[in-house]
Amino acid sequence: MAENIHLDLSEEMEQDLVSRYGNLCEELTQSLNRMAGEMEGICQKTQYEPMVRVVNQTIMAFNEEIYRVSSQAFEEWCEGEGSFTAAVRNSQAGEEAGETAAQMENHIRNLFEEFWSGHPLGDGLQLSTGRPEVNTEDYEELKKVYETCFQEVETIGEETEAALVTDGEESPTYHLMIPAVRAVAEPVKNAFEQFCVKIDEAKEESERLKQQQDTHNEESAENATNTAMSAADIAEELKMFDDI
Repeated sequence: MAENIHLDLSEEMEQDLVSRYGNLCEELTQSLNRMAGEMEGICQKTQYEPMVRVVNQTIMAFNEEIYRVSSQAFEEWCEGEGSFTAAVRNSQAGEEAGETAAQMENHIRNLFEEFWSGHPLGDGLQLSTGRPEVNTEDYEELKKVYETCFQEVETIGEETEAALVTDGEESPTYHLMIPAVRAVAEPVKNAFEQFCVKIDEAKEESERLKQQQDTHNEESAENATNTAMSAADIAEELKMFDDI
């Protein structure tokens, strides 16, 4: 029976797992920080209130709803049968080993909470929107920023998980941390799939408003032309008073 038990809670294993999770969170943070800067740059350039609004909506959703989903997934790992503490319990390794397992989970939890409390996308943009200048290409550029971050997050999560799977062939304890990796990487990745849809919707609304404005401008130009013609007629009529 004992030969089927594969449990490594050594100090070296703890340091390795915590280091890997810390690197995961740091890489995600760097990608999201970079994205936040690029989003702000585009919005500063356009000064277009609807674009700033949709960006702030996604930031708020990230900091609240996506965090909630991620936190729920993390808690399910801690409380489920795939956690370090559950592995200790199932292997009957004893109370002291259980304390070590709980310590490992707490270290990873701290990294998880630091990632989210750091708000890597920021707290929302506070920008002037007094001189807007926007076109379709600006929305395409903004969407590209979201898509690039989505791809980066997906790659970071997949590479971290793949390394754990590979090393888990020798020491299955590595497998135990995979749900904790997914708890942070998957909700973030899925969020950007949804956010890209929001950018498309905002782009379509902007194009609809542009069409309305173009129609209005044409009507205004025609009215201005007619007014100018009327003014010319009046001027012609006034010539009769030249000799008075």
